[in-house]
Amino acid sequence: MGAFYVCFYRGISPAIFDFNTLLLLFAMIEVGGLGSRRGVLLGTAILLFINQYYLQSGPARLIAIAFLMLLVTLFTRRGLVGIPDQLREWLAARRARRGRDLAPATES
Repeated sequence: MGAFYVCFYRGISPAIFDFNTLLLLFAMIEVGGLGSRRGVLLGTAILLFINQYYLQSGPARLIAIAFLMLLVTLFTRRGLVGIPDQLREWLAARRARRGRDLAPATES
């Protein structure tokens, strides 16, 4: 991200990366998914939408972003991009458990 800013602004200064910007960049990576380019793009799109759409609401937008980040951190393993894999694993484990429960009991 820093390299992009340097190319875009033709220089760098501490004013470009204030604390709010750094937190927003971290949230984009965390929400989308750390190990995936697609996840970072998804997190960026969602959080930029929230940040710009609710710009007039002031601190409430930061609370919404923090709440989304908290939910993703608590309930997903690899961010939003990892949800389909996590659901597949959960369904496979549930089917295996159901198959084990429905199997006839063997007598010894």
